[in-house]
Amino acid sequence: MRFCWEVLPCPNPRCPVRERRIIRCFKFFEPRGMEAKLAVTCGERTCDACHYRAGWDIGTISEELFEDVLAEKRLNIARADRIKRHTLVEMYLDELSRKPLTRQEEQDLARKIAGDRDANELLLTANLKLVTRIAAGYSNRGLSIMDLIQEGNIGLIKAVAKFDYTLGYRFSTYAAYWIRYYMQKAVSEQGRVIRVPHHLLAVAHKIRRSMRELEAELLRAPTLRELAQVLDLEEDKILEIVRITQTPVSLEAGSQPEDDNGETAPEYFLADRGHLSPEEIALEQAKTEACRKAISLLPDRQRELVELYYGFRDEVPNLAEIGRRMGISRERARQILKEALETLGRQEFVASLQDFLA
Repeated sequence: MRFCWEVLPCPNPRCPVRERRIIRCFKFFEPRGMEAKLAVTCGERTCDACHYRAGWDIGTISEELFEDVLAEKRLNIARADRIKRHTLVEMYLDELSRKPLTRQEEQDLARKIAGDRDANELLLTANLKLVTRIAAGYSNRGLSIMDLIQEGNIGLIKAVAKFDYTLGYRFSTYAAYWIRYYMQKAVSEQGRVIRVPHHLLAVAHKIRRSMRELEAELLRAPTLRELAQVLDLEEDKILEIVRITQTPVSLEAGSQPEDDNGETAPEYFLADRGHLSPEEIALEQAKTEACRKAISLLPDRQRELVELYYGFRDEVPNLAEIGRRMGISRERARQILKEALETLGRQEFVASLQDFLA
């Protein structure tokens, strides 16, 4: 006897095959030993709803067997739904190796790679999941996850070609560098509206990292001069790199005023930054006066050093030059500057101005 699961249950109330009946159709079932549970008869009517045809075998199925049939039907439906929802990434991950290589296996393969295509392919396949893990960290940067994986695979191939097993470290440690390099390069070249050279993005990342480190060390935002000294870059160069690598923002983003035609007027966004408004000029003057008043409360030596270092005397010498003028070493000048900043931070007057100067 054969069973057709598609007719369970049939929507036709007059169907000869009802909820607890099945018909001969697709799946073969051998009824031997089931005679006590299955009474086979022959249908006399045709049912268009479930495509049952007169003359086909029908049988009243037991509760236990009926539940087994339904359970398998539900399993098949769930499996079909899962396959349908399978994304390209999941299909790719299913094809990857499930067993990572040990350090010794990696080194053995690395010895064989020269001239051995199979060993090369095995080392690549064993580390494809490393690419997918790293790619997850670069998502939402303008490239799809599959594009990132593709670029990472190029880096993995490069790592296999250049790996030197005699150095003794894990292949995954070495490969991660090349995988990240190619992903970062792809993001910089393809993931931005305006293309920025990869080396500038790398410097911008270094600038942001140094700012975080200095802020954690100094317990305040670092000055441009301090950042330039740490990075060994000119201040103008830092500002230029930050400006170039900023993410473009659409003129239509956010809440915009509209003209008579219901369109956003560009002049609301394209302000002339070459000239300060009267309000901005007044604010800058007030900030300068507030800073001068705070510095005037310092001891003479600290006040002189702060005024020189931060350009209050129309020049901006470095610590070495200030030290020569004051007859002290560069390190001593740095210590005095640090003491002065700590003194300013404890002043009640400065604390009251923090919000204003922000």
